[in-house]
Amino acid sequence: MTPSDHPRTSASARALMAYLNALVGREPGGLLEVRWRHEDGMRRRVYRAAGELPAAVRAILRLGARTDVYFGCAPRAGAPGAWTRSRVWVLWVDCDGPQAIAALQTFRPAPAIVVR
Repeated sequence: MTPSDHPRTSASARALMAYLNALVGREPGGLLEVRWRHEDGMRRRVYRAAGELPAAVRAILRLGARTDVYFGCAPRAGAPGAWTRSRVWVLWVDCDGPQAIAALQTFRPAPAIVVR
């Protein structure tokens, strides 16, 4: 049983785990970069896609309760500053207005995940 399958795990944690699994795809060696606002600027932590996603979920939910949290939409490889992305498992679209949202609603294939 993974932490996200545990019956006491919140619905938010389960949804976030499913979302992160979709982002990292089948890239077990990939790294998930998480950044968050801090009073003295931005902070960053990197989690290994294989095995550390439950810790990333807990950190994102804890930090998100008090500040903005950002994470990469594709797994990273290599060293920070020289990161590469050998594969991506998702197409990320940011809709910032009514026209973009309307265009997304008619896009085919339909999105598998929509985050409000």
